[in-house]
Amino acid sequence: MEMILDITSLSRAGAGVGRDASGRVVFVPFTAPGDKVRVEIISEEKRYADGRLLEIVSPSPDRAVPPCPVFGRCGGCEWQHLPYSLQWNTKKGGVRHALARVGIEAESIPLEELPADQIWEYRNRVQLRGFRDEIGFYARKSKTIVPIDKCYIARP
Repeated sequence: MEMILDITSLSRAGAGVGRDASGRVVFVPFTAPGDKVRVEIISEEKRYADGRLLEIVSPSPDRAVPPCPVFGRCGGCEWQHLPYSLQWNTKKGGVRHALARVGIEAESIPLEELPADQIWEYRNRVQLRGFRDEIGFYARKSKTIVPIDKCYIARP
């Protein structure tokens, strides 16, 4: 089933969040708040569904151009299309939400914020895969290798 959705927020897992006509939450990877997208529903539960992005009908003004040429095919990064400030605020919100679920008011305790000094070439360790003359990362949810020349988050 296909539908048009307005993406209104991000989930802590990285997918954009929209709602279908019935109000059910639909998670759509590689989308940004403010995007209007055409999606295909790939799995459904009573309270939520997972969608696959088919087309960005109208892009969010917050959408960034990912520097990595294999972004979206590689199974690694999911947020290169989002500005770092949005990524950071989403992660902070996730921590506050997790604390609230166990009865802790985040505002009642001092939380030291440590955003990244460097948002590219910061990883000390990655797990490359190889087969015959190809080296790269697995494609999302598969064992297919996506060959790479450079990983934009790994240290050179």
